[in-house]
Amino acid sequence: MTVGFDKPAEPRRYRLLFLGMLAGALALIWSAWWVGLRFVEQSAEASLRKRIDLDSLLLEDHVSRTLDIVTARLQSVVALTRPGALDAGSLSPAGLDELIFEDRMLRSLSLVDPAGQVILSSNPANLGTRVPAGTVPDPAAPAGRDGMRFGQLLPYRDLFQIGTAKQPPDVRLWVASRSVDLDGRTLHWLAVLNPSVFENLWSRLDEDEATELALFDYRGQRIATHHGVVPESVPLGRELIAQAETRMNGSFEPAGAPLWVSFRASTKHPVIVASIGDPGRLQLQLAAERGGFTFAALAATALVMLAVALLYRGYLKYEASVLETANQARAIGAHLMSSESTPDGRIIRVNDALLQATGFTRDEVLGQTHRLFNSGLHTAEFYAGMWKTLASGRIWKGTFRNRRRDGTHLWFNATIMPFHDAWGHMERYVALYTDVSESIVLAERFEKERRMRHELVRVNRDLANHANTDPLTGAASRRAFDAFTRQAIEVCREQARPLTLLLLDLDGFKQVNDLHGHAAGDEVLRIVTRRWAAEIRGSDLLARLGGEEFCVVLPDTPASDALAVAEGLLAATASAPVHIGSSEYLHITVSVGMASGVIRARGELDHLLQEADAALYQAKHAGRNRVCAAESCELPRLQSSGR
Repeated sequence: MTVGFDKPAEPRRYRLLFLGMLAGALALIWSAWWVGLRFVEQSAEASLRKRIDLDSLLLEDHVSRTLDIVTARLQSVVALTRPGALDAGSLSPAGLDELIFEDRMLRSLSLVDPAGQVILSSNPANLGTRVPAGTVPDPAAPAGRDGMRFGQLLPYRDLFQIGTAKQPPDVRLWVASRSVDLDGRTLHWLAVLNPSVFENLWSRLDEDEATELALFDYRGQRIATHHGVVPESVPLGRELIAQAETRMNGSFEPAGAPLWVSFRASTKHPVIVASIGDPGRLQLQLAAERGGFTFAALAATALVMLAVALLYRGYLKYEASVLETANQARAIGAHLMSSESTPDGRIIRVNDALLQATGFTRDEVLGQTHRLFNSGLHTAEFYAGMWKTLASGRIWKGTFRNRRRDGTHLWFNATIMPFHDAWGHMERYVALYTDVSESIVLAERFEKERRMRHELVRVNRDLANHANTDPLTGAASRRAFDAFTRQAIEVCREQARPLTLLLLDLDGFKQVNDLHGHAAGDEVLRIVTRRWAAEIRGSDLLARLGGEEFCVVLPDTPASDALAVAEGLLAATASAPVHIGSSEYLHITVSVGMASGVIRARGELDHLLQEADAALYQAKHAGRNRVCAAESCELPRLQSSGR
């Protein structure tokens, strides 16, 4: 049987899964490519439509303002055209030239008689020129609010050039006229306009070759243009006039060409401005962005194909490793007992070796938990620790005492391994067992012998502890005091460090025994001993020398620090009354004698002990409940320097 591994089921399904994953990723990439292109194109078209609407608004305002200036100039000279004005000199070429000085739109102002001859002009070259028929705007042509009319666009710079050789294509004139009656004759003031003024400004405003800016008169004639995108075959002028007859502004798509036109008819002058967008040129401009999108899609396609190829290659290696591992697991299962269980502990597989060792049948085991083999030896905490280890994803190793079907016991060395699926989820537990019953029996025999030896050691140790510990108070005995001071003398001699002794004697302890009994005295000794033990270091020693007399040995402690310890012992003793009966409390105090010095021999320690005893005597006679040092009972109270 296979333990812990299965052959990968239906490899064809996994290969189709990789193919579907690749197809889905490619479909997603190219769907995003198509959606992205559509979004960019729609955004660009919306932007173009918005831009031509705004351009037409701005152009109409600029054209109207520019023609307002021309109208003002003509109105000025019309107002000056009175009978005798020419003879009086109030209208002169110099005056007219000064009127249009630095006006880039106006090239000249000229007065034409009914025969079409120029009789007055700001440009002397125009004087005497006969203006051809049709140059003066037809009185029946549409006029602005101020009566100004516009004529044709001619390929000349000024009136005197009309009829001569044509000028370069960028040299044109546009005639605006106002009629005036003088001495019974109808004269015409002609303003020669320079339409290039509009085009020069537009060239600075509009750099988009997908749009055209144009100015038309009410005959459909294109007066000025920038970035021509309208084919000659498209009668845009006629369509603009037809649109302007029904509304002053709007947009439309002309017949015969895929164009967007936004127009505005001037409310003051008989002109129409138009902003024209060419979607075809816009698409050409978007070619670079489409190329970028396509490149990104191709790069993503290459990356996805590479990633899927690497994953597929890894899967093939995994598949081969699973087969190899399964073969190895079968070989192991032929020699070891094994079982497999679900994450909740239900047994799903068991090999023949385990069935033979336990005596159960396969039907009795499958679907059960391992409690079926529980011998009752191990505690709930044991199993909780095992499951905690397994739940964390780690391998658990240990030894079980299990139960056979007939109730006898056997011991297993077990290794339980958590197995996860490809997503990291717990799939099952696989356990391998080795029967170590004989080894356990032998180990138990050795353990009994070891426990016997351990008990002997413990008894000997307890005997030693009893010898070194005062049985009543738990403080060190005189024997322990002697052993401790021997070691302390060695440290003092080697390091020249001070040693301090504190002799403690309870005040009025005899009266306690006499008045309340020895049981009460014993209770007092036990309680104050616990209080004193809490006030000293672990490296210090509290020893009972006899009766109510105790000694505290403070190695490596100068007198100033020892005084702080002694005061702490006094305070701890009197900190609370001692309860000696159901309702009896005693207030207990202690007297302390202190001696300190550097000890190099046992005899010096005995001398130091005598000095401490003399100091204790002083404390008793000085009033008790105080500390006296050797040779003085008036030691200053010093702060501890590190205890």
